[in-house]
Amino acid sequence: MKKIIALLLAMLMLLSFAACGGTNNETTAPDTTEETTEAATEETTEGTTESGTAAQGLDSISLTYGQNLDNIQMMNVYNNGDGTYSVDYMGQIRKVGSLDAAAMETIDQALQSSGLLELNGQSEYQDGEASGSYYVSYADGTMYSADFSGVVPEAFVNGFTAMDTCFQSITADIPEYVPEPMLVGEVAESDRAALDAILANMTLDMPDSYMISGVAKDEYFASTVGLSSDEGIASGVSFSAMMMTTAYALNIVTVEDGTSVDTVAEDFNTTLDWAKWVCVMPSNALIATKDNQVLCLMGSDDLYNQTVSAIEAAGWTTVQSLTNPDM
Repeated sequence: MKKIIALLLAMLMLLSFAACGGTNNETTAPDTTEETTEAATEETTEGTTESGTAAQGLDSISLTYGQNLDNIQMMNVYNNGDGTYSVDYMGQIRKVGSLDAAAMETIDQALQSSGLLELNGQSEYQDGEASGSYYVSYADGTMYSADFSGVVPEAFVNGFTAMDTCFQSITADIPEYVPEPMLVGEVAESDRAALDAILANMTLDMPDSYMISGVAKDEYFASTVGLSSDEGIASGVSFSAMMMTTAYALNIVTVEDGTSVDTVAEDFNTTLDWAKWVCVMPSNALIATKDNQVLCLMGSDDLYNQTVSAIEAAGWTTVQSLTNPDM
């Protein structure tokens, strides 16, 4: 009887071991490798084209190329933030105007096929005058750039040529750009007429590098025009170089009735600040009057001399001609 019971217990134990061996307590996770790979691929390719570049919308592009310093071509486009894009294209002639989103898509397509983006991150500098560079940004923050000086790869030249053809097409309806000084703010009619009469007798090199601005009678009036205060002044206009490395300014003010132009001219003289450009200094200054207006010119070299001749031709009377005492 004991043998029978022992045998039964042994059989039960064997059955128990078999059951344990056939049971898998490890939880098998679903095979998500394929799904994960697909998701990662979608995440990587979202916002990219077949060539691997961003396709979230071309935001800006700047392209320059020249065989020498006298033959520089450029293509610049940037986002205005209102659905329009400003373009400044200088090929055989210069075009400055506005483009829409459809034009930007055309530029992007040309850029994708130009081969330029394949030069991303490359730079090379050697002796020579040739130069070429590009800077491209997309709305998703993707950026590309390349820069060459002295030597420009054939791939860049070919890509630039393709982009030049594109820009010629998209700017075909934009009138040729005629450079003129930038106008900032409102300028009194009498001040603008006096300034235009002077500028008519001048030949400016790169006139769009100069700025005409009305001078508001606020806390900055005196420092802008060059007077100690705006007392007795009805209005003013400033004509100046936009680059702070050029010490040049022609300021004209119209005095109020009852104020002497001689008093204002003397104020110009005593307030004259030769060091107001900080990094550069003018060599000469001129103060002149005409009717109820006073002007003060500060500058150097040919531009100064040319302006003096234009002032005299416009009928102004010179009150004082000054030379920088620190030069």
